[in-house]
Amino acid sequence: MDAPLIGTTTSTGVFISHSARVRAGDELQLQDGETEGRYLARKRFVGQLLDALVRAFDARGRGVWLDRREIATGEVFDRAICLALIRSSGAVVVVDNDALDSGWMREEAAMLGLMRQLVPDYPVKIALVGGVSEKRFATSRLGRTGGLNTLSCVHWPDRRKGSRNQEAAETLARRLADLFPAVPVEPAQASWVKDVAHFIRQAPAHILDEAARALHVSPAVPVLPQDKPALVAAALLGSTLEDAFNAVHILAEFLGPELTSVKNRVTPLWVDLDDARRVMDVSRNQPERRIVHLAAGNLPAYHAVQRGRAQRDGVQVSRFSGIGGEDMREQLLERCDRGLRAVLNLKPGQTAEDVPGRLVRSRRVVFAMLSCDEVDPRILQGVLGDLTARFPGVVFALVTQHPVTALRKLSSTTVRLSNGGQHERDTMALLEEIEGLGDVPGLVDH
Repeated sequence: MDAPLIGTTTSTGVFISHSARVRAGDELQLQDGETEGRYLARKRFVGQLLDALVRAFDARGRGVWLDRREIATGEVFDRAICLALIRSSGAVVVVDNDALDSGWMREEAAMLGLMRQLVPDYPVKIALVGGVSEKRFATSRLGRTGGLNTLSCVHWPDRRKGSRNQEAAETLARRLADLFPAVPVEPAQASWVKDVAHFIRQAPAHILDEAARALHVSPAVPVLPQDKPALVAAALLGSTLEDAFNAVHILAEFLGPELTSVKNRVTPLWVDLDDARRVMDVSRNQPERRIVHLAAGNLPAYHAVQRGRAQRDGVQVSRFSGIGGEDMREQLLERCDRGLRAVLNLKPGQTAEDVPGRLVRSRRVVFAMLSCDEVDPRILQGVLGDLTARFPGVVFALVTQHPVTALRKLSSTTVRLSNGGQHERDTMALLEEIEGLGDVPGLVDH
């Protein structure tokens, strides 16, 4: 292979999804009134636009992830492309008539939907070209994939004069590039992939191939040997907990002390991404409304935060439980106050006015997880009033096994955590199996 698979190097570039390949033979389906010459002119415009996008983003100091490859009908989507999407800082989807039924682009659209769940601010811009209307796009298979048809579109008129195509492409590219923030920030999930790739890098190539197969990634994917750990890590991030267990089980004996770090990052994968996003969204509320009620059954509620953040750095979770007795209010308030002051590194004499600045400087989101099954909601209401005043910006999670009406009223959001319909005992069994990986069985003396 002449060059490494695009996306296997760390990048914060803008991903460009397109269908620039010129179709021919049975694949070619002309629109009503369209000639083959007109079709070719429209495809030339798509190619000109892709080149113009590279220049436009480059002029703004932004990289571009542009894959000129396409697949023909019946070919299987190359799962390795998820690396590029996971490491991208935004996406432009160029939609012409061929794109509307492109299987390749639908796979990319599904990944973009995942990205928008992981990163609420992840920008995706739609460019409609070649006479594609917003209505036709919205009802197409592509538009219905990944929620693309819920996004606003930049509609570009279908020009009849080929001499103006280049000028039009440059103008549209600049307009699209201007819609993106000037300074890209590496997505949290890219850090997750980078960390896990680092932890599993010592595994032999054939073991990484076996783990990739467990995650439904073909070992025939064209990827350089040094990028195989990143490929497996990216597939892990989007996998089910069961598939993740199978892959880590294959890798376990080769990871040494890094196995613990891998297990810590994999176990939160049971949490539904949409549930995790709703939990993390609470951290954007006004300080006094940063309260979420989590109904988690017997599963670890703090996994929702780790899943939503897609990385361990930048999130601090403090858990408070085992509080009871007649002075429950005082115990709960005193324990939370002491614990949060320690987490925030507040010195004696520092007050609520110092908390927001501390959070901003440390670039952290702090969650205080309160086990509330045995706490009277009336007591909790008073405690929350004091805590939100003392620690503005901290998110308070009220954790119970099942939803509690009184706690719904105290919270801005209630989330019942789920694992895609899997029974709780099955999820718990998988979590226990993952935690047990690498344990040395005890010796039995016969």
